[in-house]
Amino acid sequence: MNLIKYIFVRITAIFVALSLLSCWGMDNNYPKPYAYKSYAASFVKISDMSISVKSDNDICVELFFDLNTAIGGGNDRFENYIDEYGDTGYCGIWDNKDHFRTYPRFSIDYPVLIEIRSDKDWDAEHPAGSLLNDLFDYYALSAYPFVKAGYKMYTPSGNDIIYDKVWSYYYDDVYYDDVYHDNYEDMYVEAVEHYDYEYNSLERYPIVKPLDEVEENDFFMLGTGIGNGTLFVLRSVCEPEMEKLHELTIRICVKDTQDIIKERVVMDYSKSNHSSE
Repeated sequence: MNLIKYIFVRITAIFVALSLLSCWGMDNNYPKPYAYKSYAASFVKISDMSISVKSDNDICVELFFDLNTAIGGGNDRFENYIDEYGDTGYCGIWDNKDHFRTYPRFSIDYPVLIEIRSDKDWDAEHPAGSLLNDLFDYYALSAYPFVKAGYKMYTPSGNDIIYDKVWSYYYDDVYYDDVYHDNYEDMYVEAVEHYDYEYNSLERYPIVKPLDEVEENDFFMLGTGIGNGTLFVLRSVCEPEMEKLHELTIRICVKDTQDIIKERVVMDYSKSNHSSE
């Protein structure tokens, strides 16, 4: 009789324990907080680019993401990308139970070829149709140097290039107050509210160098990491000596694709330009 009672008590205890475990699982079916090792949260592919000339003759190249290609954590391809960028030493905790970690988001493809040519003579050394890459500077904001520096914040100095108006094409931040970026505020609010990501401009380093000296890693992890926006800006270092009105052909080839973006833009140097300031 004692044996039967003992068996009954043991079975009851096991049943209660299983019931409690089942209830715990039902109440905790959301993702748990977890540590992540990479600053980048996801990667996407470029679906399109647009090239436009601003009123100051800066050439702004903007990208648009294909969100259907998003690659996030737990994916082998994602692991390969963060290994490629050396982005494996970040220490963060994800504690949002309603959404997957999405931001900051960066593009996995980037330009591997950029050519600028004009329909008119620029100067004696650059006749019509010749390559003008040596006459333009490349401006970009990149999180890649932030990653390579061991996630050390960028610290601007008193006369830093970051104070140039060119950065207004990227974001509205503490460096430049009188700027506007299409849909930036909406994207930022959404990122903070739903994805627990607050954009910090000091996590982006400025890259400024002659276009003909740009290297592959100068295209890594560009932009704010929040959404579509400026990829880079091209600015002429001198005004043309001949004609003041030029139609430039800009050709961009993107990594791992057959896509070649080729657009024509009109540059009017009859008015004052950065190079003459």
